[in-house]
Amino acid sequence: MACIIVSNNIPSPEAREAVNAAVREGIGERAGDWKVIVYQPEDYPAIAVRIQGPQALRFNWTFLAGEQTTDFIRDRVAKGIVGLLTV
Repeated sequence: MACIIVSNNIPSPEAREAVNAAVREGIGERAGDWKVIVYQPEDYPAIAVRIQGPQALRFNWTFLAGEQTTDFIRDRVAKGIVGLLTV
């Protein structure tokens, strides 16, 4: 498995690394190449995550204020990917 964080513009280094780790944990040890983009707009308190995986898998989610814990991000990514892989 190769999981590459292509970009992450979260200003806080600690928050940036925490979100990267949560996304990687959500993807887990799945086979294939995974590319992740994390984007936080300057004027809006949300975090957008876009994941491209094997077999043209695409997962997008915007995490609003109450959803920005590492546990929620990890679980949402894991459930979202599993749902797409079983389709």
